[in-house]
Amino acid sequence: KTIQAWLKKYGNNPAHCLNLSINNHFIKPEIFQQIIAQVFGGQRFWNVNFLPWTPTNSDFNKVLNYPDIFIAMSGGESNDVLNMTGVALGKHIICMNAHGYQDWANNENAILVDPSGMVDVTDNMFFQKGAPINQGNFFDYSEEDLFVAFEKAEQRLKNNPVNEAGLKLQKKNAKSFVDTLLNKI
Repeated sequence: KTIQAWLKKYGNNPAHCLNLSINNHFIKPEIFQQIIAQVFGGQRFWNVNFLPWTPTNSDFNKVLNYPDIFIAMSGGESNDVLNMTGVALGKHIICMNAHGYQDWANNENAILVDPSGMVDVTDNMFFQKGAPINQGNFFDYSEEDLFVAFEKAEQRLKNNPVNEAGLKLQKKNAKSFVDTLLNKI
């Protein structure tokens, strides 16, 4: 849904580029390609890049440092280390105002999109009704709210390429990490 919304707004627009880091080693490559083809409606967009899996910290660091704006609209994320780290590096972000994102994202360091409801997670691949795990609902959002968030993110980036409020996460997380270690000792 998020990719399709981005494509509607920015697909083949030379001022924008989408880097997708979507890999799943549990899905056969040919099935993964079919899913991607469905998402893209069989169209090609020259301003969309598929990033390979990043096996090293150096590769992962490149992924974190390249974009200006991260988009984190997962409706069921428990803790999104990649996006939180990007924000702590001063990147701008659009994210769902729900679940694990609420541990670190706020109106100062993120453009928050409020959930519009819940949707069933059943996909008969990873999430199956009646299974002992991996079932339930995840948060959904309005595409219009995401379009508004795109505009806000562009304005924040234009006003200051560095997310100053995001940089504060470095200090907050370092303190939290040290406090946790001290409590364990």
